[in-house]
Amino acid sequence: MPGAEISQEFALVRDFAIIMAVAGVTIVIFRKLNQPPILGYILAGLIVGPFTLPLFGIKSPVTNVHSIRLLADLGLVLLLFGLGLEFGWQRIRQMGIRVILIGAIEISLMIAIGFEVGTLLGWSVKEAVFLGAALSISSSAIIIKVLHDTGSLFKPHGKLIVGILVVEDFAAVLLLSLLSGVISTGSATPGDIGGLFVKLTLFFISALGLGALFAPRIVNFVAKFQSHETLLIVSLALCFGLALLAEQ
Repeated sequence: MPGAEISQEFALVRDFAIIMAVAGVTIVIFRKLNQPPILGYILAGLIVGPFTLPLFGIKSPVTNVHSIRLLADLGLVLLLFGLGLEFGWQRIRQMGIRVILIGAIEISLMIAIGFEVGTLLGWSVKEAVFLGAALSISSSAIIIKVLHDTGSLFKPHGKLIVGILVVEDFAAVLLLSLLSGVISTGSATPGDIGGLFVKLTLFFISALGLGALFAPRIVNFVAKFQSHETLLIVSLALCFGLALLAEQ
């Protein structure tokens, strides 16, 4: 039916309207309470998401969940890319070896605490390890966004936190891959761990090499055209190209 086709075409637009309306209300409330706006975004997602309202027997107003998730992933890529442009590797390197030591200690302690909590709850060893791994990793996107909004990103404690988050992100990839291997095969061999670590190290070095050697030259070359549109397109190409390389 023509009416059904029109409804289907504008379903995503309707979902966006609902999400933005709820997000607008929550962010105003959190602004009034002098709280980080990211908390309002999270609350809005909980309200209109596919899990909260059905608990009370109410159908979620958002129907194109898959499309919204894809767009959310896209937004996360752009957010982290923008924050990386502002912060830069040079600032992280100034933190030195201490961020690695602090990150390693923090991750180890949280895994141990999570394991003990899981054990006290009567969970299996595997479940307790998963709990510890989940507790050991922080959300880089949320924490960096809060630091940026509060003006603390470039302060000494903000730089230290970002350095620790980089260490956590590196460890998170290892943990996720290892735990996925445990789920699928029941165990993770030292060969799997070593191979994964080598891949991560090579990618990390390659990304740094691209960022330090080639990316500035490419950007400086494009900037000579004095076109914001051209610079934007090339920057996005670098962003998504590196993301694709990581995925591969």
